[in-house]
Amino acid sequence: MKKAILFDLDGTLVDTIEDIRCAINHTVKLTYNREISREECMSVVGRGLKNALIGALAFSGARYPEDEIDILYHELISFYKNNACVYSKPYDGITEFLKSMSQNGYALGVLSNKSDVLVQEIVEKLFSDINFTFIQGFCDKIPLKPDKAGVEIFAKLSGVPIEEVIYVGDSEVDGETIINAHLEKGILVTWGFRPREMIEKFEKQGIKLVNTIEELKDGVN
Repeated sequence: MKKAILFDLDGTLVDTIEDIRCAINHTVKLTYNREISREECMSVVGRGLKNALIGALAFSGARYPEDEIDILYHELISFYKNNACVYSKPYDGITEFLKSMSQNGYALGVLSNKSDVLVQEIVEKLFSDINFTFIQGFCDKIPLKPDKAGVEIFAKLSGVPIEEVIYVGDSEVDGETIINAHLEKGILVTWGFRPREMIEKFEKQGIKLVNTIEELKDGVN
């Protein structure tokens, strides 16, 4: 029987928050607004970097028209692309876990709301020895999560019915994605960018919360 696991990237596989924060703060400083803290950065990520930028500016009470946000967003992406893995690294035990799952016959995928060019670069740099069936970030052709479109594509590529895909994430966006895709098994890790109290509501909807890699291994098996 074919098996497949689809992972969120930021806060699930990789601690990327400091590189994201540096890119956001580089951009925010251009507007003469204040920089954001690590905790503030974690609170605004998850729905794409453009939305994260808007959230970061909101801490200063700043709002800009869409065309100016687009200019700032392109500056953010340009800076981030050249500094994507300065501080970012896989969470402890993640690389070994991915290798183990691949060796056990699982098709593996990554689905992120981060710009696709950044997702490809980060995965290539940090997981070059992992055989992923599917790596996808935000692009014009696929809606952002929590839309289920990316999950559907991964299921087709893996040859697994969509309801049998196991999804692993760390945020309310990931919880909503699991629900929207009607997945039989969904897991949220508590080591990511959201406090546990923000995601524990999903336990009532059958989504498992895990605190360690060992619990994650048990959860997917």
